Amino acid sequence: MIRTAIIDDEPEAVEVLKRHASKLSKLSVQASFCIAEEALAYLSINPVDLLFLDINMPGYTGLELMRQLPYRPKVIFTTAYEQYALDGYEFEALDYLLKPISFEAFRRSFSRAEKALTTTAYASPVSEISFFVKDGKKTIKITYKDLRYIKACGNYVELHGENNRVITRTSISNLLQKLPDGRFVRIHNSYAINLDHINSIEDNHVTINEVRLPIGERYRNAFWELICYQMF
Repeated sequence: MIRTAIIDDEPEAVEVLKRHASKLSKLSVQASFCIAEEALAYLSINPVDLLFLDINMPGYTGLELMRQLPYRPKVIFTTAYEQYALDGYEFEALDYLLKPISFEAFRRSFSRAEKALTTTAYASPVSEISFFVKDGKKTIKITYKDLRYIKACGNYVELHGENNRVITRTSISNLLQKLPDGRFVRIHNSYAINLDHINSIEDNHVTINEVRLPIGERYRNAFWELICYQMF
Protein backbone atom coordinates (compact mmCIF):
# COMPACT_ATOMS: atom_id res chain seq x y z
CA MET A 1 0.00 0.00 0.00
CA ILE A 2 1.31 3.43 -0.96
CA ARG A 3 0.62 6.13 1.63
CA THR A 4 -0.24 9.54 0.23
CA ALA A 5 -1.31 13.00 1.33
CA ILE A 6 -3.19 15.56 -0.75
CA ILE A 7 -2.44 19.26 -0.37
CA ASP A 8 -4.30 21.95 -2.28
CA ASP A 9 -5.70 25.28 -1.13
CA GLU A 10 -8.90 24.65 -3.13
CA PRO A 11 -11.28 22.31 -1.22
CA GLU A 12 -12.97 21.22 -4.44
CA ALA A 13 -9.62 20.15 -5.91
CA VAL A 14 -8.87 18.14 -2.78
CA GLU A 15 -12.21 16.35 -3.05
CA VAL A 16 -11.60 15.51 -6.72
CA LEU A 17 -8.24 13.94 -5.90
CA LYS A 18 -9.68 12.03 -2.95
CA ARG A 19 -12.42 10.58 -5.19
CA HIS A 20 -9.83 9.54 -7.75
CA ALA A 21 -7.64 7.97 -5.06
CA SER A 22 -10.56 5.99 -3.62
CA LYS A 23 -10.80 4.09 -6.93
CA LEU A 24 -7.22 2.76 -6.64
CA SER A 25 -6.83 -0.16 -4.25
CA LYS A 26 -3.08 0.32 -3.78
CA LEU A 27 -3.32 3.98 -2.78
CA SER A 28 -4.18 5.03 0.78
CA VAL A 29 -4.91 8.70 1.54
CA GLN A 30 -3.50 9.32 5.02
CA ALA A 31 -4.51 12.98 5.20
CA SER A 32 -5.59 15.96 3.11
CA PHE A 33 -5.06 19.67 3.69
CA CYS A 34 -6.06 23.03 2.30
CA ILE A 35 -3.54 24.92 4.44
CA ALA A 36 0.13 24.28 3.73
CA GLU A 37 1.30 25.07 7.27
CA GLU A 38 -1.03 22.42 8.70
CA ALA A 39 0.21 19.93 6.15
CA LEU A 40 3.82 20.63 7.06
CA ALA A 41 3.15 20.10 10.77
CA TYR A 42 1.48 16.76 10.07
CA LEU A 43 3.97 15.48 7.51
CA SER A 44 6.99 16.36 9.64
CA ILE A 45 6.09 13.55 12.04
CA ASN A 46 3.89 11.36 9.80
CA PRO A 47 5.93 10.46 6.71
CA VAL A 48 4.15 9.43 3.54
CA ASP A 49 5.42 7.81 0.36
CA LEU A 50 3.79 10.15 -2.13
CA LEU A 51 2.39 13.69 -2.21
CA PHE A 52 -0.18 15.17 -4.55
CA LEU A 53 0.84 18.77 -4.06
CA ASP A 54 -0.46 22.03 -5.49
CA ILE A 55 2.40 24.30 -6.56
CA ASN A 56 0.67 27.67 -6.33
CA MET A 57 -0.72 28.15 -2.80
CA PRO A 58 -0.89 31.15 -0.46
CA GLY A 59 1.51 31.14 2.48
CA TYR A 60 3.88 28.28 1.69
CA THR A 61 3.90 27.35 -1.97
CA GLY A 62 4.17 23.67 -2.78
CA LEU A 63 7.85 24.13 -3.54
CA GLU A 64 8.50 25.90 -0.23
CA LEU A 65 6.67 23.15 1.65
CA MET A 66 8.89 20.51 0.04
CA ARG A 67 12.01 22.44 1.08
CA GLN A 68 10.77 22.48 4.70
CA LEU A 69 10.07 18.76 4.99
CA PRO A 70 12.61 16.74 6.99
CA TYR A 71 12.53 13.96 4.36
CA ARG A 72 11.90 13.73 0.62
CA PRO A 73 8.76 11.85 -0.48
CA LYS A 74 7.92 11.26 -4.12
CA VAL A 75 5.77 14.08 -5.43
CA ILE A 76 3.23 14.67 -8.16
CA PHE A 77 2.57 18.38 -8.53
CA THR A 78 -0.90 19.64 -9.38
CA THR A 79 -1.37 23.06 -10.93
CA ALA A 80 -3.72 25.18 -12.98
CA TYR A 81 -0.76 26.90 -14.64
CA GLU A 82 1.51 25.10 -17.08
CA GLN A 83 4.37 27.56 -16.53
CA TYR A 84 4.93 26.22 -12.99
CA ALA A 85 5.92 22.76 -14.16
CA LEU A 86 9.58 23.60 -14.67
CA ASP A 87 9.90 24.75 -11.05
CA GLY A 88 9.50 21.19 -9.80
CA TYR A 89 12.70 19.81 -11.29
CA GLU A 90 14.50 20.55 -8.00
CA PHE A 91 12.44 17.79 -6.38
CA GLU A 92 12.52 15.29 -9.27
CA ALA A 93 8.74 15.44 -9.58
CA LEU A 94 7.23 12.26 -11.01
CA ASP A 95 4.56 14.14 -12.91
CA TYR A 96 2.56 17.37 -13.27
CA LEU A 97 -1.22 17.15 -13.36
CA LEU A 98 -2.91 20.12 -14.99
CA LYS A 99 -6.30 21.05 -13.53
CA PRO A 100 -9.05 20.03 -14.02
CA ILE A 101 -7.62 16.56 -13.36
CA SER A 102 -9.35 13.60 -14.96
CA PHE A 103 -9.32 10.15 -13.38
CA GLU A 104 -7.38 8.74 -16.32
CA ALA A 105 -4.62 11.34 -15.93
CA PHE A 106 -4.57 10.65 -12.18
CA ARG A 107 -4.35 6.90 -12.76
CA ARG A 108 -1.45 7.27 -15.20
CA SER A 109 0.45 9.44 -12.72
CA PHE A 110 -0.13 6.96 -9.91
CA SER A 111 1.13 4.10 -12.09
CA ARG A 112 4.33 6.08 -12.63
CA ALA A 113 4.65 6.68 -8.89
CA GLU A 114 3.99 3.04 -8.05
CA LYS A 115 6.73 1.94 -10.42
CA ALA A 116 9.21 4.48 -9.01
CA LEU A 117 8.46 3.51 -5.41
CA THR A 118 8.65 -0.21 -6.14
CA THR A 119 12.00 0.24 -7.88
CA THR A 120 13.36 2.27 -4.95
CA ALA A 121 12.21 -0.31 -2.43
CA TYR A 122 13.78 -3.12 -4.43
CA ALA A 123 17.08 -1.30 -4.91
CA SER A 124 17.41 -0.19 -1.29
CA PRO A 125 15.80 -2.71 1.07
CA VAL A 126 15.69 -1.56 4.69
CA SER A 127 16.01 -4.04 7.51
CA GLU A 128 13.17 -3.98 10.03
CA ILE A 129 15.57 -3.95 12.98
CA SER A 130 18.84 -2.31 11.94
CA PHE A 131 20.87 -0.45 9.33
CA PHE A 132 24.53 0.30 8.62
CA VAL A 133 26.49 3.57 8.57
CA LYS A 134 30.10 4.56 7.91
CA ASP A 135 32.09 6.03 10.81
CA GLY A 136 35.54 6.86 9.47
CA LYS A 137 36.97 3.60 8.12
CA LYS A 138 34.46 1.46 10.01
CA THR A 139 31.03 0.27 8.90
CA ILE A 140 28.84 0.09 11.98
CA LYS A 141 25.53 -1.64 12.54
CA ILE A 142 22.88 0.50 14.26
CA THR A 143 19.91 -1.19 15.91
CA TYR A 144 16.75 0.90 15.81
CA LYS A 145 15.63 0.12 19.36
CA ASP A 146 19.02 1.14 20.79
CA LEU A 147 19.19 4.48 18.97
CA ARG A 148 18.20 7.23 21.42
CA TYR A 149 18.55 10.43 19.43
CA ILE A 150 20.30 12.04 16.46
CA LYS A 151 22.15 15.33 16.48
CA ALA A 152 23.07 17.34 13.35
CA CYS A 153 26.66 18.61 13.19
CA GLY A 154 27.26 20.45 9.93
CA ASN A 155 27.61 17.85 7.17
CA TYR A 156 27.57 15.04 9.73
CA VAL A 157 25.17 13.57 12.28
CA GLU A 158 25.85 12.02 15.65
CA LEU A 159 23.85 8.87 16.43
CA HIS A 160 23.56 8.48 20.18
CA GLY A 161 22.89 5.10 21.75
CA GLU A 162 22.70 4.28 25.44
CA ASN A 163 26.46 4.19 25.92
CA ASN A 164 27.93 5.00 22.53
CA ARG A 165 28.07 7.66 19.83
CA VAL A 166 28.58 7.12 16.09
CA ILE A 167 29.39 9.95 13.67
CA THR A 168 28.56 9.60 10.00
CA ARG A 169 28.40 11.90 6.98
CA THR A 170 24.74 12.45 6.13
CA SER A 171 21.83 14.69 7.13
CA ILE A 172 19.01 14.14 9.59
CA SER A 173 16.54 14.30 6.69
CA ASN A 174 18.27 11.50 4.81
CA LEU A 175 18.71 9.39 7.91
CA LEU A 176 15.05 9.65 8.92
CA GLN A 177 14.13 7.93 5.67
CA LYS A 178 15.90 4.79 6.99
CA LEU A 179 14.07 4.80 10.30
CA PRO A 180 10.67 3.27 11.18
CA ASP A 181 7.69 5.55 10.68
CA GLY A 182 6.06 6.92 13.79
CA ARG A 183 8.83 6.18 16.30
CA PHE A 184 11.59 8.58 15.21
CA VAL A 185 10.54 12.22 14.92
CA ARG A 186 12.30 15.50 14.36
CA ILE A 187 11.91 17.97 17.23
CA HIS A 188 14.43 20.64 16.19
CA ASN A 189 16.55 21.61 13.19
CA SER A 190 19.42 19.86 14.98
CA TYR A 191 17.67 16.92 16.68
CA ALA A 192 15.53 13.88 15.99
CA ILE A 193 14.56 11.46 18.74
CA ASN A 194 13.31 7.94 19.38
CA LEU A 195 9.96 8.37 21.13
CA ASP A 196 10.45 5.07 22.96
CA HIS A 197 13.34 6.55 24.96
CA ILE A 198 11.79 9.80 26.21
CA ASN A 199 12.11 9.99 30.00
CA SER A 200 10.23 13.26 30.45
CA ILE A 201 9.05 16.44 28.73
CA GLU A 202 9.28 19.83 30.45
CA ASP A 203 9.66 23.49 29.41
CA ASN A 204 9.76 22.59 25.69
CA HIS A 205 12.60 20.13 26.24
CA VAL A 206 12.67 16.35 26.18
CA THR A 207 14.99 14.36 28.42
CA ILE A 208 16.59 11.18 27.09
CA ASN A 209 19.29 9.42 29.11
CA GLU A 210 19.55 12.55 31.32
CA VAL A 211 20.27 14.69 28.22
CA ARG A 212 17.91 17.65 27.70
CA LEU A 213 17.08 18.34 24.07
CA PRO A 214 15.16 21.42 22.88
CA ILE A 215 11.86 21.21 21.01
CA GLY A 216 12.10 23.83 18.25
CA GLU A 217 9.19 26.18 17.65
CA ARG A 218 8.77 24.93 14.08
CA TYR A 219 8.20 21.35 15.30
CA ARG A 220 6.44 22.08 18.61
CA ASN A 221 2.77 21.87 17.63
CA ALA A 222 3.17 18.69 15.62
CA PHE A 223 5.22 17.07 18.39
CA TRP A 224 2.65 17.85 21.08
CA GLU A 225 -0.19 16.62 18.89
CA LEU A 226 1.62 13.30 18.61
CA ILE A 227 2.34 13.09 22.35
CA CYS A 228 -1.22 14.04 23.32
CA TYR A 229 -2.56 11.38 20.96
CA GLN A 230 -0.59 8.74 22.88
CA MET A 231 -1.53 9.96 26.36
CA PHE A 232 -4.02 8.08 28.53
